[in-house]
Amino acid sequence: EGSFTKEFVIAKAGGPAAPILKGYAPTTVGGSDGKITGTTKDMEYDVDSLFTNPKDCSDGETTGFTEGTYFVRIKETDNYKASATFAVQVRLYTVTVEDGAGEKVTKHRTDDIVTITVTKPAGKALSKWVFFNIIIPDEKKETITFEMPDCDVRLVAVFEDIEDTEYRVTVTNGTASAATAKYQQEVTVTANEPDDDEYFDKWEVTGLDTMGMDLTKTEITFNMPAGNVTFKATYLRVSKYGIVVVDGTKDKEVAKAGETVAITANPAKPGKVFDKWTCETAGVTIEFESATSPKTTFVMPACEITIQAHFRDIDAAPSVEIKVSGGTGAGTYKQGDSVTVTAEDKEGKEFKGWQDENGEIVSTNKSYTFTVNGETTLTAVYEDKSSGGGEITPPAEKDGLSGGAIAGIVIGSVAVAGIGGFAVLWFAVKKKTFEELGVALKKGFTAIGNFFKTLGAKIKELFTRKK
Repeated sequence: EGSFTKEFVIAKAGGPAAPILKGYAPTTVGGSDGKITGTTKDMEYDVDSLFTNPKDCSDGETTGFTEGTYFVRIKETDNYKASATFAVQVRLYTVTVEDGAGEKVTKHRTDDIVTITVTKPAGKALSKWVFFNIIIPDEKKETITFEMPDCDVRLVAVFEDIEDTEYRVTVTNGTASAATAKYQQEVTVTANEPDDDEYFDKWEVTGLDTMGMDLTKTEITFNMPAGNVTFKATYLRVSKYGIVVVDGTKDKEVAKAGETVAITANPAKPGKVFDKWTCETAGVTIEFESATSPKTTFVMPACEITIQAHFRDIDAAPSVEIKVSGGTGAGTYKQGDSVTVTAEDKEGKEFKGWQDENGEIVSTNKSYTFTVNGETTLTAVYEDKSSGGGEITPPAEKDGLSGGAIAGIVIGSVAVAGIGGFAVLWFAVKKKTFEELGVALKKGFTAIGNFFKTLGAKIKELFTRKK
């Protein structure tokens, strides 16, 4: 028996698989806000595939990159070797388009939304797109949109000669101005009128680039493409709502919003007579053609409703309907009730008064309280608000010309011809004396002074009121 010593080394296990990462270019040329997504703090990166100067990654994403190629791997640990390396491109990718305008190259970040519209040579129509590194759903559309992948993309437009060919226009649930048309010929399609319980929704179109078209219009005009097109008008059902009438009947079980519904109260029981209609649905207000008539109508709201007929004793006071337009307070009341109606505010309008069914203004108060003594219809009357301001008129003199008139003569004459000119006017035209001239001038300048004194007082009053 004996002992011996053996040295050996336990090798590290192979590293995990290389990570799958995605690079995003900086937002500006020469910028340093590029990033790599999908990283964790267990990873490291370097611009050198030999990792001579590795840097730690962050969880989620690692930022601060300029454009370039970066190598990323999972770090080596005590038990595992570093993973294989994954090369990540942090750069803008190119979209190369070949069409009637030649070749054009643009640059885009990964995940950017890119829209390309073909440029067609004269006398040519787009036949299809040939594409590389992307998939587009409709290769015949003149305008295509796609999400930029993390690689370069190339698109080549293939054209065909436009011949004197007639293409078909097929319309379902509608009509076309022409059954066939040549390329670029104008065509109009019109949807059929919907049934009573339907309304037009939109067009479903194939074979035509509809970008910029309003497919919810019942009539559409377009230029014929180099191919057949189909239009299908689609419709939706109009919503109808149930009607419950308590102690009465109705002319329909359901109705659409805006439809007129006729209702009739049941015959009154002995000792009773019909009194009024009410809407029993919470939060819903119904305006009956006449709330106190056993036969009446109303306009259906956009909801289910319950209407009830009410009866009273023959000897009891009847209900009286107060109708209000332009305010609140409408309803049914009893004779002698006190009712207040309040006009609503309208921008740019000034309330002038409440007008009754005879066209008479019964109150100029915005809130008008009165005692019910019969059926009444009140309408709020408005006028456009005035722009403000006003005219100041000097007080009139009792004898002869007014102060304002004299002031006008003096100011106008002196301004135009001076004192001398005014004197000529006075003597030659008016045939007045020197004494009368002196009196007139004194009177005129006194009137002028009074005029401006009054004007100043008015202006002061105006500004004081505004403050």
